[in-house]
Amino acid sequence: MAVSLLCLVGIPGSGKTTVARAIENYVKGRSGNVVVIEYDSHIDNNVFARGEWKDSRIHLLGKVEKIAEELTKTERKSVVILDDNFYYRSMRYDVYKIAKKFNLGFGQIFLDVPLEVCIRRNMSRTKPLNSETINKMKALLEPPEPSRNSWEAYSVIFSSDGPNLEVIYDLIAETWMNPCCEEPAVVFVPQKNSNVHYADLALRQIIKSIVRNTLPEARADLTRKLAHKKKLILEDIKLMKIALPDSSGSESVPALIPFLEPLMSKLD
Repeated sequence: MAVSLLCLVGIPGSGKTTVARAIENYVKGRSGNVVVIEYDSHIDNNVFARGEWKDSRIHLLGKVEKIAEELTKTERKSVVILDDNFYYRSMRYDVYKIAKKFNLGFGQIFLDVPLEVCIRRNMSRTKPLNSETINKMKALLEPPEPSRNSWEAYSVIFSSDGPNLEVIYDLIAETWMNPCCEEPAVVFVPQKNSNVHYADLALRQIIKSIVRNTLPEARADLTRKLAHKKKLILEDIKLMKIALPDSSGSESVPALIPFLEPLMSKLD
């Protein structure tokens, strides 16, 4: 059954835990199974200041992997919500690699809340973090960039106005339908598959160009739609419903772009 890993991205005080619980209730209300992993319950936030976070995260990723593997054996659609800061992109990519290993969906929710709001919320906690630590996390935070990284295609960004649970559920549903796939180690690629590979490279360039010229607030939604369209086009190429122009080698990528651009512009 479909399983997805969902990373909540944001500095302390951005409201990730509140959002995680809201998503949990919303998905369960639609008969989905939800597992919430609060990193703060397993990792002391002060390890960031001490520089000990790497070992702690490696241990916790092992736990995430075991949970994900077990959920693939169940009959219900499931989402594992990872409630953490995830300020480095590499931290999220480690989760993506687990999704790819087990053919799971992968998505990200970035809570882009103003620093002063986060610090104010943090100070009201029973055990507040040092404001200097939060400032440092904010400076180091690497937001999702779906226009540059295809693995971040299923990402949404929310400000202090709060998240839209319907939008988030739609994102999760998209990740269920479009799981990550482990890339096989291939020594020889037949010509037919080579053409599909070059078409894929051309489509990626087209998507980057389209998204680059789109308003930032519309990029995440557009990128998801374009990624879905790319998948359909590649399937049609594999089934020979779309005949590619004659070309050879990697030089075919520039030649394929003008041929494929009109197909990508139709987002029906």
